[in-house]
Amino acid sequence: MENKTLVTILIVVLVLLVGFGAWYVMNYPNPITDYMNNNTTENNNQNDNNQNQAKGTLYFTVTDAAANMQNVTAVNMAIDRLEVFSNTQGWITLSTTPQIFNLLELKAKNQSKLFVKSDVAADTYSQLRLHVTKVLVMESGQIKEAKLPSNELKMQANIVVNSNTNSVARVDMLVDKSLHKTGNGNFIFAPVVKLDSSSDVMVQVGSENIVMASGGTVHSSIHGGMNLDGQMMLNFQLDQNTDFQINGAKIEAILK
Repeated sequence: MENKTLVTILIVVLVLLVGFGAWYVMNYPNPITDYMNNNTTENNNQNDNNQNQAKGTLYFTVTDAAANMQNVTAVNMAIDRLEVFSNTQGWITLSTTPQIFNLLELKAKNQSKLFVKSDVAADTYSQLRLHVTKVLVMESGQIKEAKLPSNELKMQANIVVNSNTNSVARVDMLVDKSLHKTGNGNFIFAPVVKLDSSSDVMVQVGSENIVMASGGTVHSSIHGGMNLDGQMMLNFQLDQNTDFQINGAKIEAILK
């Protein structure tokens, strides 16, 4: 009998906009939503070569601790890929299923929602990589697409998965620190993220895939932010007092 346990990976997003996702899909259909509806298969068993390894359950959640942002009532982030890295295994793909997260709605409800479920080996995962396809901002009833320095969000992590136990990793997307408005009314989204993780956790997944977790050992948090070159840096965020402009494919700071 092989020595393993089921490892579950969840990504959850907390959002502050009540009902915006349904309203947006009904009134503003877009290629992301259409693509998502036609691609619902998860990549749950990526590592056939690791069948004899001990495994544990890892839950990934995404949340948002954003403050009120004046006339911004919704920030929707579309993610179509999630990967984690360990020194022993390299990069492991956990999901290629496109999903949209309303980064303001679940925050209002104080909920975490399931994103992906996957088997992973018991290990320490030191990096996380997300591919963000689009960020949509609703301001005063108008929807605008925000410009990202890079669609790839890669940051350090400290995710410990033990054999026969659950672990939880929570990606806290700090929208109020990530979102910037240019002088001509466009938006820039340079992700500022807090990544928390716990091992040996009690986890329940309720109705509508709402995730509840308690107990366990808390590991050190990782704080990171994306610079104008698209690189995630530790303990960094773009200066909220700096003015920015979009110049073609580039985001530039305006020197005063």
